[in-house]
Amino acid sequence: MIEAGFVPPHDDEHVRRRIALSFSEQDRARAREHLGAERSATVYAWREAARYGPAESGWLTEQVREATVGTRLVLAGPESEVLAARTDAVRAGMVSAEILLLSREDGVGRVYCPHCRTVTRTQRPVEGTTACSGCRRELEVFDHFSRGLSAYLGAEAGAEELT
Repeated sequence: MIEAGFVPPHDDEHVRRRIALSFSEQDRARAREHLGAERSATVYAWREAARYGPAESGWLTEQVREATVGTRLVLAGPESEVLAARTDAVRAGMVSAEILLLSREDGVGRVYCPHCRTVTRTQRPVEGTTACSGCRRELEVFDHFSRGLSAYLGAEAGAEELT
């Protein structure tokens, strides 16, 4: 929900088009409310998905690569999905200032395994452990968050005890 007294950013003057990705009808409505009618009219590509997967990643990457100067990206939905989409958008050429994140807490975290380079979705808390979905190692999850990977860092549990 948008806070009372919300004022849209003034740097919107040169925005000509927007790409939007939401993960539920409620997320889409929240994005529309946040943008307002005039700014919502600039959305030329909107996709709604239940989850961020390969099809959504391909769609988003294609949209970003075809974007022109003055395009902005709006991502609305669960934090883990929004952050994964943000990572792909940055890899495809967008910069953080061009991306609006309207995330909501979903209790799901992403953990990067440096052993096999897999990102695992988990509901395990930071400073807990989780099994890597790639190499199956038990990972200790650290409070270090990588914006580039949109994931927390994991390392083999008990590895420091071996040295």
